[in-house]
Amino acid sequence: MTLLTGSIPRSFGKLMKLQHVSLWGNGFEGEIPDDFGNCTELTSFDATDNFLTGSIPRSFVKLVKLQDLRLWNNSLVGAIPDYFGNFTELTFLDISSNLIIGNIPRNFGKLMKLQSLYLSFNQLSGIIPCRHGKLHRADPPVLGPQ
Repeated sequence: MTLLTGSIPRSFGKLMKLQHVSLWGNGFEGEIPDDFGNCTELTSFDATDNFLTGSIPRSFVKLVKLQDLRLWNNSLVGAIPDYFGNFTELTFLDISSNLIIGNIPRNFGKLMKLQSLYLSFNQLSGIIPCRHGKLHRADPPVLGPQ
């Protein structure tokens, strides 16, 4: 088994037609580069099970085609960005097992295609507005210990 280590290369941001990123189960550390915001064709991003720190990049606001976002088991900090409510194509979101704090954004109710939501093992509060969309018919949201 080969583990990739060090920081995630910023050069990924030059791959503007990139659609899928899978970096899970490596030894990446440091912050997720803001440069990923240039990859506006991204539909899936998986950086699960690394040693990533910092917050979820503000540049992710540009990733409006994102369908699958997996960042669990890292050391990401800060709040869930409000712009997550603009990910209208999102079907799967797992940001569990991080150091994320604050309220669950109210605009999660806009995620009409969301089917799986994992937020456990963070310091989150509030309600999940799942009155709409597919979340109520699929996996129940997993909040876990606070």
